[in-house]
Amino acid sequence: MTVRELSLTSPGLFHSPHPVLHTLREIDPVHWSEEFSSWLLLRYDDVADALRSEALSPTGMTRRIEHLSPSAQRSLEELRRSVEQWMGLPRIEDHKRYAKLLRPRFSPREIGRLEPYIRESADSLLLDIARRGGGDVVTEFAYPYSASVIAHTIGLPPEDRSMLIDWSQAISEVFHVSDFPALQDAQRAVEETAEYLHRVIEARRREPRDDLVSLFLEGMRTGLILDEDEIVANLIMMVAVGFETTSNVIATGTFLLLESAGQWCRLLNDRSLVPRAVEEVVRYDGPVFITTRVAKAEMVLGSKHVKAGDTVLIAVAAANRDPSVFADPDEFVIDRADNRHLGFGTGPYSCLGAQLARLEVRIAFEQMLSRMPDISLARSPEWQEFRPLARWLSHLWVEC
Repeated sequence: MTVRELSLTSPGLFHSPHPVLHTLREIDPVHWSEEFSSWLLLRYDDVADALRSEALSPTGMTRRIEHLSPSAQRSLEELRRSVEQWMGLPRIEDHKRYAKLLRPRFSPREIGRLEPYIRESADSLLLDIARRGGGDVVTEFAYPYSASVIAHTIGLPPEDRSMLIDWSQAISEVFHVSDFPALQDAQRAVEETAEYLHRVIEARRREPRDDLVSLFLEGMRTGLILDEDEIVANLIMMVAVGFETTSNVIATGTFLLLESAGQWCRLLNDRSLVPRAVEEVVRYDGPVFITTRVAKAEMVLGSKHVKAGDTVLIAVAAANRDPSVFADPDEFVIDRADNRHLGFGTGPYSCLGAQLARLEVRIAFEQMLSRMPDISLARSPEWQEFRPLARWLSHLWVEC
């Protein structure tokens, strides 16, 4: 098969993209995609180098807005302005300011303090599903559980989680190749979330607490945060990213453990395997399929000449299936040793919330093992496609 015969936009490819990506990695690992007008990186080493490189700027989300008509761009100005301030997307100097403020709060020790709340949240939701003999892991557990945890971490009332879920699902369209109406919905959600957060910030000015809102306000006092707009923009990012990605890992992980022969029974018999199982879920079918960068200047990637301004699609999912790094890469192996996956990134833009995500997913699986040891798939799951190539579970029905 030649490069010209490989299409990355074939209908249904998102259900099983890896055979195509394996072939493409072998014959053209740094591939110019005419379909996406972008470079596509597929090898583990190339992906890791690109993620670490400060010569590549993570500005792909606002670029999608810039490709719209002038009138459409003007109508999405609030969305663009918010996204440009999100941690992980602005200039590296700004990102480092945010990271300096937040990294201590997301250390393993600090995250460990949240474990009692997280475990109680998981247990109450799973107990309700168990009492009913089953339910939808996505909408009845992963969504409300992840929303409760991120709300608690930020300092938002737990009773607001349904509202946060709605806003997050609309805002998350900026991570995908979305059409104009979806971006309009995202902007409305950003505006509503911003109005809500301004009220929360005002309350914290009067009465500080041990939460991220108060930490951001302290950052304004010390000069690490420039203004309230930066606080609001980054809290919006945390609501969207912290909820969507973690809930996806929980739902996908549950499906993989139940669908893969004997894996759930192995965890029941040896719960010490749960941390490794979490890492394997993120490697095998993690929430980030591709992340986008833009070349700041002329450079070489692999053996290919990349021009300044070129878009680079970093295929994290393909790197995590690279056979030169992972033995039997297409096998789901819950006790995989030396699992050096890139699911949480690496380099200056690596995920600050990785330890929190790991804790959430581990506790979700542990409590599921306790509350629903006899869990099984009730019917076929429903998937939602996110271009290019990614998919997330929209429904996962189980019985127990």
